[in-house]
Amino acid sequence: MTANRGLFVRNNGTVGTTPIEGRLVLAELVAENAPGVPRQGLLDQVATTVVTGTASTSPMSYDIAACTPVLNRATNEGVYIMTLTGNTNVTTTAAPATGSRYDLIYVKQNDVDKGDANNLPVAAVLQGTPAAGTPTKPYASLPSGAYVLAEALVSAGATATNGAQVTITQAWNYTAFRGQPIPVRTAIERDGITTPQLGMQALRLDQNRRIEEWNGTAWVLPPAPLGMVANVRIQSNSGAISGTTSVVTNIASYDFKAGRRYRISWSSNYYTSDTSSTFAMGVSTCSPSDPAAQTTGMTQLGSISERPNAALEGRNFKVIAYYFPSSDITRQIKGWVLRVVGGGSLTVQADATNFNDLIIEDLGDAY
Repeated sequence: MTANRGLFVRNNGTVGTTPIEGRLVLAELVAENAPGVPRQGLLDQVATTVVTGTASTSPMSYDIAACTPVLNRATNEGVYIMTLTGNTNVTTTAAPATGSRYDLIYVKQNDVDKGDANNLPVAAVLQGTPAAGTPTKPYASLPSGAYVLAEALVSAGATATNGAQVTITQAWNYTAFRGQPIPVRTAIERDGITTPQLGMQALRLDQNRRIEEWNGTAWVLPPAPLGMVANVRIQSNSGAISGTTSVVTNIASYDFKAGRRYRISWSSNYYTSDTSSTFAMGVSTCSPSDPAAQTTGMTQLGSISERPNAALEGRNFKVIAYYFPSSDITRQIKGWVLRVVGGGSLTVQADATNFNDLIIEDLGDAY
């Protein structure tokens, strides 16, 4: 065990806080991917797009938005917390004559104690080797301590990085102060927390900002209800529906969790062409890979039937169904209409003040 000096203990002769001791204190304030392994990433990041292309042609370049990178170069040496203020422009070389290459846009804090030439902060671009097929991302050639913010695929013919021949993918992760939920874009990004600690929380940006908590074995939702977790709102009329089942609205994908209670509701207005037809409105689940308008492969959760009193009469409807998944599952939700009696048609109405809403609500633990 080692007792390290605290921050800002001035030198008394040669004894005072060393840079590593200072970084170790800072690391204790930052979330970890595993015990003793600080989570690298951007701290308190608001903008979802940090690296963007520019119209600059000679030289081509990228813009890095204001951000606060947290960088870790070695075990037991703490973190560097640096800042980029305003907009930082970094240049790259001209596009390859043929094929394509990857640019890695990165930041780094130089440190002479780690063998760097100086102590300057760095924002730069590393160019990969052009290839006719799929080029290799040049991660192996990055300088020690570099943290990649974005990957840019630069194809032949590109004259600026904001054009169609350049595809920029954000590669940075979120990090957070210790004890706060860590924002993650996907379950894969969440699983970069290789050894989560009991009670650690992840904020799922891809799941309507729901919070998952590590219970020692798995990532689970808190027992309390989360309320509305997904919705789709349409503000225009459907076409006239007659004959076979027609999908009117859908939530393309939602990750349902085992042991949770969900309420799924679909509400809107409608009118029909006559009074002799009866229509069913319902909500169903299906595979998230099914096309939005596809009606095969659906499993019904609930439905109602409607028969108006007068042709062209506007009426409200609401379908409410409950879903209790027995295992974690990703499903698509569809709201549909079917004419079951008669020969008329039905139009689902919606506008800027009367909405067509499909909603998923989390009601909490089922136990």
